[in-house]
Amino acid sequence: MSDAYYLKTIGDNYYRSGTSPWLKIRGFKALKDAHSKKEMYELEVRVGGRTQFVMISDPYGQIHNLEFKDATNKPVSFLEIIRHFKDRSVGLLIS
Repeated sequence: MSDAYYLKTIGDNYYRSGTSPWLKIRGFKALKDAHSKKEMYELEVRVGGRTQFVMISDPYGQIHNLEFKDATNKPVSFLEIIRHFKDRSVGLLIS
């Protein structure tokens, strides 16, 4: 399992990182709505020296505007990224 994961926005998404389209995922937060029980994920990236957050609200469906890879440039699914961060004991925040 890789120790670093990256995301790239595609289509009309507005996150850009200068010369490289890939942004390192620096933080990960799993969220669950207390009423609907729907899971969402917040990914922290740095763009132009500023911290930005990318929300993924349907992690088990088709994610159309993002691509993911590991440190070896191998494409990975978002579910693999979820497993990686949950294995590192990243908690689930219920709001």
